[in-house]
Amino acid sequence: MRTSIKNFIWLFGVTTLVFSCGSALEKIRFQNKEPVTFVNDRKDTPVEPEKNPFVRYYYHTGSYMALPLRETLGFNGGKRAQNTNALDEVPNSTWFQNRIGVRNMAPEEVGTGTNIGNGPMDHKPWTVVSSKIGGVSIGFIIKDAKGNKFLLKFDQKNLPEAETAADVMAAKILWAAGYNVADDYVVDFTAKDLIVAPDAVVKPLFGDPSPLTREKLLESLQEVFIKADGSIRGLATRFVAGKPMDGWPRKGTRKGDPNDIVPHEMRRELRGAYSIFSWLSHTDIKEDNTLDVYVEDPEDPSVHYVEHYFIDIGKTFGVQEAAEGFRFVSHQYWFQPSAAIRQFLTLGFNKRSWEDRNAPNLTGVGLWESKAYDPGEWKSATPNYLPLLRKDKWDAFWGAKILIRFTRSQLREVVKSGKLSDPRASDYILKTLIERQRKTALYWFRRVNPVDDIKVTQSNSLTKEMCFQDLIHQYKLDNRPVTFKASFFDYKGNEIPFRTKFAKRSASLHCLKLPPSPTDHDGYTVVKLVSEREFSSAGPTLVHLAKSPNTKETRVIGIRRL
Repeated sequence: MRTSIKNFIWLFGVTTLVFSCGSALEKIRFQNKEPVTFVNDRKDTPVEPEKNPFVRYYYHTGSYMALPLRETLGFNGGKRAQNTNALDEVPNSTWFQNRIGVRNMAPEEVGTGTNIGNGPMDHKPWTVVSSKIGGVSIGFIIKDAKGNKFLLKFDQKNLPEAETAADVMAAKILWAAGYNVADDYVVDFTAKDLIVAPDAVVKPLFGDPSPLTREKLLESLQEVFIKADGSIRGLATRFVAGKPMDGWPRKGTRKGDPNDIVPHEMRRELRGAYSIFSWLSHTDIKEDNTLDVYVEDPEDPSVHYVEHYFIDIGKTFGVQEAAEGFRFVSHQYWFQPSAAIRQFLTLGFNKRSWEDRNAPNLTGVGLWESKAYDPGEWKSATPNYLPLLRKDKWDAFWGAKILIRFTRSQLREVVKSGKLSDPRASDYILKTLIERQRKTALYWFRRVNPVDDIKVTQSNSLTKEMCFQDLIHQYKLDNRPVTFKASFFDYKGNEIPFRTKFAKRSASLHCLKLPPSPTDHDGYTVVKLVSEREFSSAGPTLVHLAKSPNTKETRVIGIRRL
C-alpha cells in the first residue's frame, strides 16, 4: 500500500490513539487497513534544497561534550522512531528499500550489489581530472575511457588491501540490507594506465587549486602500496547519478525539501542501523560520511527529489583501529572522560574490554575480532551521529532482524568481492563476520520478544489460528526452551476470557488458537503474547487483529512491541 508522507505519519507512523477507561493494555489502536509499504517521498522538488550548514570543527569537537551529555540526561524524551508502519517495519522510500528477507536474493546478487561488470577495469586508460578534495589520504577523481567518473582511493602503505576490501564488502552488505550506497570496485592498474588531463588540478581543503602534473601524480603514488610487479591496488567509487549536495543533518530535516518531514534522529532506518554498524564495526559514521543527491526521476525527468546515501565506509571491519593503532576504538570514544576517570579511581587496575584485542596478522585484515565484541556497548569513534545515540532496543531489534537474514553463502560472496590475495584472510573475515552476526542478533533478540512473521490462518468462520516464528530458535541462536503465554482483549481493552493452547509446528514455528471475534469494530482483537525464557528481559508483543472489510477474514493489522 502506498501513501503520502503526511498521511503515513498521521495514520501509520505512530498509529491511532483510542482512550479507553481502565484498559489493561496500551491505548493504541490501529486502523483496519493494509500496512503502508511505500512512502511517496519522490514528489517534485523544483528547486534544489538548501545546503546543510556544517562547520567541521564545531561538529566534531562539540560532539564530545554537549551532545552525549544531552542524551545521557534524557533530553531526547525517550521517543520511539516515527516512520515505522503498523507492523513496526520501515516502508520503502528514498532512504531505504527492503531487500534481503523480503525477496529471494541469490548469493551472487548479494556479492555483486550495485556493480556493473568490472567498472573502470573494463575501460582503460583512465584520465585523472583532479585530486580528491581535502582529506589526509591520497585520492584522485578519474574518468574511464567511456567517460564514467570515479573517485580513486588507496590502502595505507602499512595496511595493504584492508581498506579497499572493507569498503567493497561493507557496501555489499549495506545495499542488501536496504540502504543506498555508491558503486565500489577493487581495481588493479599501473601508472601507465593513468593519463593526466591538461587542466587537472590539485584541490586542497583550504586555499586555491594548483596544476596537477604527471610528476606530482607519480610522486603521490609513491606514498601508496605498490606490488612487486609494479601494479597498484585501489578502490574506484562511481559517482552517483544526480547532483551531489552534502551530508544530511544529524538532527531535524533539510530545509527546502518538502519530502523530508521526519526528523532524521527519529528515523528507524538510521537509528536501527546501530545493530548493522556494530556488526561491521562501522566506527567512522558521521554526518560528512553521508550524502544527499538531487536527482531526476528516471520515469519523468521533469520531476526532481533528493536521495540519501552512506559513503566512505572503508573504515569498517576493524580497519580504523588497525590504521590508527588504537585498540580502544569501537569500545570507547576517542575522547571519553568517564573512561579516564574510571582508570584514575581504580589506579589503573580496572581491566578494559579492549586490552586483549589483537589483529590476526593476515594481509587485508584489520583489528577484526569477535571475542571482545559487545553488541550493546559498541561505539563509533566519535559520539557525533545523533541517530545512533537516539536508538532504542526496538530500533536495534529491527536492525538485528535484517542482519541475521544473511546466509553463510551470501556472506561468502560478499567476502569474495573484497578480492583479498590470501585465502586465509578471506576465511578469517567470513568466520568472524558470522560470529559477530550471531552474537549481535542474540543480544537484541533477548531484549525484545523475538516473535516475527506473524500470520492468521482461518479454516472456517469459527476456527482461527495465529502462527509466528521464534527468531532465536529459527536461527539456532540458543536452544534453551521457551514458554509462550497469550491473553486476549477487545477494542476497548476488556479481557476476553479464553483458554488457548500452543502447538509447536517446528523448532521455531508456534501456533495458538484464537477466540471467536468480537461483534464490534470488525472483530478487533488484541493478542498479548509473552515469551518466557532464560536470560531474557523482553516485554510482551501486542498483536492487533481485525476482519478485512473485503474478505471478512481475520488478519494482522498492527504490531506493538513493549
